[in-house]
Amino acid sequence: MTSPQARDLLDALGLAEKRRVASGRYVTANIGPAENWLYFVTYRTRSGFWFGVCPRKAQTKIRADVLTFLEKEGFEPTSRNFEAIRLVGKTVQ
Repeated sequence: MTSPQARDLLDALGLAEKRRVASGRYVTANIGPAENWLYFVTYRTRSGFWFGVCPRKAQTKIRADVLTFLEKEGFEPTSRNFEAIRLVGKTVQ
């Protein structure tokens, strides 16, 4: 993540880089309101900031009923259903 604005946003949210996956760097929070879930923000140069969720246990598929709920809320599953992401926008605001 190279954008200084992105780093400021992540710092303000209390997020810290915890793991790297094949699709890029994911910045995860240690604790979230839902037990056993991680929350992350990632930045893609073509589209901007994305907010995502994933099960705390690495490489765990999101259950179908949870995925259905997330899709209704505007999230998209990643190719292996390990994470669900939602576009936030091109700017920090």
